[in-house]
Amino acid sequence: MVVKLRNSLILFIAILLLYFTSQSNYLLSHSIFEAFSIMVATFIAILGIKTYRYSQNNLLFFLGMAYLFIAIIDFFHLLTYKGMGVFPQFDGADKATQFWVIGRMMETVTLVLAPFFVQRKLNWKLIAAAYSAGTLILLYILLQTNFFPTCFIDGQGLTLFKIYCEYLICLILIIAGLRFGKQKTLIDKNLYKCLLGSILFTILSELSFTIYEDVYGVMNFVGHAFKLVSYAFIYKGIIDLGIKHPFETIFFQLNNSLKEIADKNDELEKEIVIRKKYEKEINQAYREIDQTFEAAADGMCLIDKDFNLLRINESFCSFLDMPKEKVLGKKCYEVFRSPQCHTPECGLINILNGKNRYEYALEHEWQNAETTYGIINVAPVHDSTGEVVGIVENFRDLTQSRRMERELQRLEKLNLIGDIAVGLGHEIRNPLTTVRGFTQILKENYPQISMDYLDVMLNEIDRASMVISEFILLSQDKAVDKTRQSINDLVMAMEQIIAAEAKIYGHVVKINLTPVPEILLDSREIRQLIMHLARNGLEAMP
Repeated sequence: MVVKLRNSLILFIAILLLYFTSQSNYLLSHSIFEAFSIMVATFIAILGIKTYRYSQNNLLFFLGMAYLFIAIIDFFHLLTYKGMGVFPQFDGADKATQFWVIGRMMETVTLVLAPFFVQRKLNWKLIAAAYSAGTLILLYILLQTNFFPTCFIDGQGLTLFKIYCEYLICLILIIAGLRFGKQKTLIDKNLYKCLLGSILFTILSELSFTIYEDVYGVMNFVGHAFKLVSYAFIYKGIIDLGIKHPFETIFFQLNNSLKEIADKNDELEKEIVIRKKYEKEINQAYREIDQTFEAAADGMCLIDKDFNLLRINESFCSFLDMPKEKVLGKKCYEVFRSPQCHTPECGLINILNGKNRYEYALEHEWQNAETTYGIINVAPVHDSTGEVVGIVENFRDLTQSRRMERELQRLEKLNLIGDIAVGLGHEIRNPLTTVRGFTQILKENYPQISMDYLDVMLNEIDRASMVISEFILLSQDKAVDKTRQSINDLVMAMEQIIAAEAKIYGHVVKINLTPVPEILLDSREIRQLIMHLARNGLEAMP
């Protein structure tokens, strides 16, 4: 606060001294005013242009380059001022006034365009070319032609053109202040305040230059005094603060970029922490899914839409009796070889045709002659866009339950047959026993009856009794003990028994076998079956 009061007091004393100087030598005070503004503009140009390589401050670079050309116009304003005598052909006040209007127009346009370069990359070659061309053209027009309108008439004062130009300049300066206001968060606050102060005093200066009548008069001095204050603000905001606090002014954009990078770095670190947390949770979820997939009691597999088998769990491999290495990567129909493959009942085909879920029963006979039963549930697998990329199949093996069900049905039938057999056995065997007894009596007491007839009757009664006995035996519930054997081995094992049976009937048995594969069978039942077939064959032979 003390520094600000001191600077304000120094500025006030300087203006006061210049005022007293103007009373005796106005050209000297005017030259000091313009020299100060030219030096400030030159310093801004040097600071903005020379530090741009390191600061990349587009705003400062643009202001520096623009104020360099404004300083050139102000220099010609100083040289052509009435009474200076540098350009004798311009002995009036109009030419200096024209240069004043051109200089303030350039400054106003510069301040309006400046906020545009706060965040945008500028093409310095294009800007330098534009200002250079514009300055040279204006110098040519003002020094070599009478094209530019008259601004001041000696003995009469300002023209309407000059006054309207000053009002237009004030309006454009207000617009410039508003544009800086929209960008204030992107500009150092001290620089922003100094720019607004400069704009304000420039407006006061322009308004002062709308009411003076004498280029050596008081209002002309007031206008130049306001311009001096305006450039003092520019000096304070850019040069003074730029030297004392370079990172807040010259390197403000770089500093902001570093802060943005630091903020982005903090955000990235937080995001990395969050992502690591999510990644850990996702990995845990994947592990749980994998464990569930592998440990599932049901068979599970993943198939893409080209029928490639991508994943399969141990339960499915056990069911297939194949290791994973021989399954993965193959076509599903090459592995399963089920009746549904390449038919409308295929699960993948149904899902690709638009079904959300599909279920079908599977009955498959393997090479070992075993038949497998199961239910397969099929569900689609989607990618991130919702497109179906494959299916997941869940196979539930129902073979054991189906076998138990059939065994239960068989046992129920056997129990029913047993009940019938026992009843029939009692109802039929008793009469047969009675008939056999009486037939035996007839054979012993009546020898005149043909013995051949009685023998036939006894044989048939015995055979009927044996059939009933076997029927009752078959109706009894017996455990089945199947093992993998060859029927040829059983036939060869019974060769002597069959040969002995054939000798009773007066026949000779010769065994001629062809190779057959081993199958699952109950050897005791098959022995009994072979014996029955042999006896029936011997009995039927003449």
